[in-house]
Amino acid sequence: MALYTLNIALILVTGVWTSLWFIYYTEWFPLIGGVLGLGSFFAWVAFVSGLITDARKKSYQEIIDARVFSWKWTWICILGVNVLLILGIPAQFGGLRIINTSRGESLLIKISPGSDQPVFIGPQNKMNLIFHTPWFGSRKFEISTADAPGLFVQAKSFNRHSVILPDAAWHQPLVLIRPSNPEIYTKLANKHAVYYLKISLCDAQVGSDKCTLLHDGFAHKDRYAGGAFIIGAEQPVQLPDNIIRRWRSLGWESQVVSLWSRPLLPQTPLRLTANNVRIDTTLIGADGALVCAKPHDISKNPDKLVEMEIDLC
Repeated sequence: MALYTLNIALILVTGVWTSLWFIYYTEWFPLIGGVLGLGSFFAWVAFVSGLITDARKKSYQEIIDARVFSWKWTWICILGVNVLLILGIPAQFGGLRIINTSRGESLLIKISPGSDQPVFIGPQNKMNLIFHTPWFGSRKFEISTADAPGLFVQAKSFNRHSVILPDAAWHQPLVLIRPSNPEIYTKLANKHAVYYLKISLCDAQVGSDKCTLLHDGFAHKDRYAGGAFIIGAEQPVQLPDNIIRRWRSLGWESQVVSLWSRPLLPQTPLRLTANNVRIDTTLIGADGALVCAKPHDISKNPDKLVEMEIDLC
């Protein structure tokens, strides 16, 4: 009796945990249920079994009872099947749960590597996706949406990572560089006053700084007229509404806010890392003379968008 109960219990547990895995990690369960449900596999089983006599059905049940439920090796076979299932599915697949919190906007999401076709998620909706990972390991993916910085996430085996968009795209190291006040902006935007902007990103090194020139307006003859630059994004972005509303509440003109709402990318877009400690902005006059050089400390920046200001010294 104990062996019979053990075999039944293991078969039930195997079916339950595999079903729960597909429900929790994927969007496939309705499809699988449809295949096995009415009009499909089980429906045909019921139809065919209805054609069989009761005596024949009883004999089949006795065979299954004796050779499966009462067999002394069944529990070992079921455990072996469980090991193969665990090694083949949860141990080498990680889940991502993408949640769109926008009330009125759908998101078209591209995940690379691993997804050739963009994923469409409606407003205030969510989607579960699975991706192949090393056995008992993790794999890095980039989630890209229109008008937001790309976001790197880790898909881990035996794990489902939730990503809330578009908020999560802005909770990473990002720096927005803009003029400090309306007076400075007016001077920079004046067509008769020509300025050029240099932006450098510096890393921490023992005894010295290593800086990478991201943008050199003077060398490229790109006059700086007071626009905003975003550092840390590799594609054009649209700033979140809360930042735009705050600028308007501070008295910035609508024309300026509209201009800054889609900040410029430097000529060399780079992501910020933990090694980056400083961003240097340098304003140069039309004659090549230094107007103002200002370092911006980013060593203690949290994982969110930080604004830094350009002055004329």
